[in-house]
Amino acid sequence: YKLKGKDYSQTEWFKEMLLRTDYVTDVFLGYRKIPHFSIIIKKQSVYRDKFWLLRVSINMDILQKFASNLEISSQDDAFIINKDRILQTNSKLFGNVLEPLKLNNIRIETDKRSVTIYDIEFNRKQAYIAYAPIKGTPWILVTTICSKPYKKIPSLFTKEVTLISLLSIFVTFIVITKSINTLVNRIEKADHEREIAIANAEHSDKLASIGRLAAGVAHEINNPLAIINEKAGLMKDLIQYGDLAQNKDRFTQLIGSIQDSVARCRTITHRLLSFSKKIDRGREDFNINEAIKEVVGFIEKEIQTKGINMIFDFQENLPKIITDKGQLQQVLLNIINNAVDAVEQGGTIEIKTLLLDTNHIEISIKDNGIGIPKDKLKHIFEPFYTTKKKGTGLGLYISYGIIKKLGGDINVESEVGKGTIFTIKIPVNPELEEIK
Repeated sequence: YKLKGKDYSQTEWFKEMLLRTDYVTDVFLGYRKIPHFSIIIKKQSVYRDKFWLLRVSINMDILQKFASNLEISSQDDAFIINKDRILQTNSKLFGNVLEPLKLNNIRIETDKRSVTIYDIEFNRKQAYIAYAPIKGTPWILVTTICSKPYKKIPSLFTKEVTLISLLSIFVTFIVITKSINTLVNRIEKADHEREIAIANAEHSDKLASIGRLAAGVAHEINNPLAIINEKAGLMKDLIQYGDLAQNKDRFTQLIGSIQDSVARCRTITHRLLSFSKKIDRGREDFNINEAIKEVVGFIEKEIQTKGINMIFDFQENLPKIITDKGQLQQVLLNIINNAVDAVEQGGTIEIKTLLLDTNHIEISIKDNGIGIPKDKLKHIFEPFYTTKKKGTGLGLYISYGIIKKLGGDINVESEVGKGTIFTIKIPVNPELEEIK
């Protein structure tokens, strides 16, 4: 049967499986137009809000065979109905499968768990009708006894209902055992491939960030290089046209300026190289306010080009935090870059630090940019999801993972047309957090 592409999202069994882990359907025709029932098993995926459904379709003939194999005579009848009194198998006396049960003078209580027996007159003869629910299914087994003694009914039902229940459990177990192994292997393989893809994409995203820093770094290096060039030219003039002995102090001053400029260049290049390393640098203690200023310095030229008004509301005398400075700066750089992209020419970005308690510092980065719609806001920390025209969709996903690894937390609030605020909560000393 060509079932590929069929939409089952509106079926009753699919809706039931949103709330359950297993389900047995009534007999129905379905796409194949053949009476059958289904057993459905749910396996929760490792991904958020996703799951696998394994559905086994079994022809109604299986149920009919169980009903036909009951130890009753040819004058008696055994059949299965659902809770709506619809026949799930053919009945010799009351109709065919999927027809309403033609037995209106008998009340069938679907919530009963024991065997119920009625003494009636049927076709001018005394007869006994009994029913009992089949455990683990939506069905009720009904038997009409015209030739058997009354006392045989309870034992007959107990035996056959138990048989059907055990068979259902056995079929379910076999289906689960064989299918889950296959699904788990596929999921593990997919997860492994996904981890490799994300790891490669993470490194590519980091390199892309470094490329964006190049313009700012070049601007920072140009300033000390210009000073070196100016001072070296002046020293050359003093050598050519002046008295070297008389200008010794002046010479020393110029050499000092050149050394300071070289030190500035070395600091800038070392900072960039440190950021571009793929491995973690490990924990170190540092001042968070100074670390933020270093990050802003990377993209200072881009900030100046857009005329962005930077507001720093730093709490003074914050304790030094002990964490991975390189990774935390990577997160700050990514969020500040996003804020720069979001604001218009002459926009505003406000960065604030605050000591929440003895072991937690809060960093907030607020912009007055375009904002993020509510339906997209809940997805921004997911991998490969982006609201930008150009982007890998990994920046915030990586940032979220880093902050969690450092023992902190990150949240975002946004309103379209008003802006966005990212809030990062980071422990001062992660070891104290672990003790708690």
